[in-house]
Amino acid sequence: MSIPYSTIQKINSSFNKDALKNPVGVFVGGTSGIGENTAYEFAKHTPNPTIYIVGRNETNGARVLDKIKELNSNAIAHFLKYDLKYIEQAERVANIIRNKEDKVNVLSLTQGLLINQPRTETSEGLDEKFALLYYGRWTIVDMLIPLLQKAADEGGPARVLSVLGAGNERLVDFDDLELKKNYTFLHSNFIAGSYNSIAVLRFARKYPNISFSHTFPGFVSTQAYRDLSFWQRYIVNGAAYLFARSPEVCAQYQIYVALTGPEFATGGHLLGMNLQSVQTDQPPYTQFALEENQDKLWEHTEAMIKRANENDLIES
Repeated sequence: MSIPYSTIQKINSSFNKDALKNPVGVFVGGTSGIGENTAYEFAKHTPNPTIYIVGRNETNGARVLDKIKELNSNAIAHFLKYDLKYIEQAERVANIIRNKEDKVNVLSLTQGLLINQPRTETSEGLDEKFALLYYGRWTIVDMLIPLLQKAADEGGPARVLSVLGAGNERLVDFDDLELKKNYTFLHSNFIAGSYNSIAVLRFARKYPNISFSHTFPGFVSTQAYRDLSFWQRYIVNGAAYLFARSPEVCAQYQIYVALTGPEFATGGHLLGMNLQSVQTDQPPYTQFALEENQDKLWEHTEAMIKRANENDLIES
């Protein structure tokens, strides 16, 4: 069942922020669009927050930090300049936060671009799109689990939000998890969504006191389309003008999942653009729900992280 926008606005605005004690929020991909505006909502709805903005663009990062301070003068905000298509840099981000903080209340993952290119490996040996949309995201999640668990143990929110494509997934070929045989623009995006959904279900099973959600934001007017061709951007921008949801409105939905919505305090959630559950008893979700498939994907993920680390050693 969809949640009306008016309900989301009401609950967000009435959220008892005084019940939170020095919350910590991490916004990976927080220098633009959905991630940026979700960070602003976190700043509005929390007292004395510590906020980490992670991204590649230092100019945008500085702008976001300034805006956070405007919204909440008690906020402590940090910008971490890293390129999350590299596992080594994702690990650096997680290690910085682990060294500075003892808990994380909200971990928001929105990094990525709509890249229209064939399968392209980074210097670490991972496909660039999947490194951004899956491997890098869940490397950070896995490394920050102890801090999320600490937040849960203290009775505060402990929520992970991955914004991508819930409801648009496809069946996974477990004999081709690197997608070397069937890599197309659309199919690769669908499968990246599948991997995020499987990861959500696996982590929710293993860590029942922490909330894990994969959402589909719908058509949102952001910079995610900037790497498309001129004509593709022309079409997308025209459609966005007519039909897209603004990043500010989208962020209201995302902060509801990541902080204020009581029904998302724990468990695993696969949510459409109006926060309706997309999980059914039909494929591909029956495939995702099998523990053996969840474990297969995670074994593959660990192997890819190991490959990336080994290639980093060779490069250095």
